[in-house]
Amino acid sequence: MSKTLGNIAWIDVETDGLKTRGGHLLEVACLVTDPDLNILDEAGYEAIVHYAEPTVRLIRERADPFVQQMHDKTGLWAELSRKEAKPLTQIDAELFKYLRQFGRTRTMPLGGNSVRLDFNFVEEFLPKTYNHLDYHMIDVSTVAGLAHRWYPEIERIEKRSDHTAMVDIRESIRELAYYRERAFRAPSGPVRGESE
Repeated sequence: MSKTLGNIAWIDVETDGLKTRGGHLLEVACLVTDPDLNILDEAGYEAIVHYAEPTVRLIRERADPFVQQMHDKTGLWAELSRKEAKPLTQIDAELFKYLRQFGRTRTMPLGGNSVRLDFNFVEEFLPKTYNHLDYHMIDVSTVAGLAHRWYPEIERIEKRSDHTAMVDIRESIRELAYYRERAFRAPSGPVRGESE
């Protein structure tokens, strides 16, 4: 008997680069879906990490020019030192509490696009949240790549990412639903490689 599928924790982070060592988590957003990709709480959870203004300037100066410009465009650099931003420990406690509403410890895989990066930053900066998540990942980038490799007739989905965490995570869910509808269908005849 197969294990009952649990809910999926969709988490997206914005950072100052690709490396956790010496890097900084800047923003995090989370939505939870059931196994059929229905969002269970439309509001979700999102937070911006607080840093003092001098620290923000230093982080920005050390970031790659692409990252500098990306967060300039979204206004994230300016948000980091505002009073609404939160310390990492508070974000970790809140996100852990939020996720516990939707699944027991180690039952929720992490979903997203190129999700290994997000998982690395969650592990490094949000340990309570990391320890609540299952070790499995649902990487939409992998699904999309395989879909176009095996079913080249499927049109590529137009992405509307604006490099803010909540918009990006909603796009990941929408993208996986798109490929589920077009690529994950039971074959009408024999499966390739099986004898007829």
